[in-house]
Amino acid sequence: MANLSLVVSSDRIDAALQAVSVDEEVMGGLPVFRGTRVPIDFVLASVEEGIDFKRLQNSYPFLTVELIEAATIYAQVRPRRPRRTEDVPLGGKLISSKIVRPTRK
Repeated sequence: MANLSLVVSSDRIDAALQAVSVDEEVMGGLPVFRGTRVPIDFVLASVEEGIDFKRLQNSYPFLTVELIEAATIYAQVRPRRPRRTEDVPLGGKLISSKIVRPTRK
């Protein structure tokens, strides 16, 4: 597969970066559609599973085809780093880890 940054114009990459927001105070820092609390990963996973656009739009009325394209570009330009030790690629090194466990009653 070709490098996305070579295939997609810089204007489309800029638009994708504007369409997505990352803030530790919103959904723990997951990339979300700007102005929402909807993680782009949820929508992209649904698209990957073959969920119909109309069904997605029923769940997320703000969603457009352009936003899905922007989320796809964003996910490829800014891939998320692994969060768990098991997700670290073979030969990789975990720099820091934060594990939150529920308290037992």
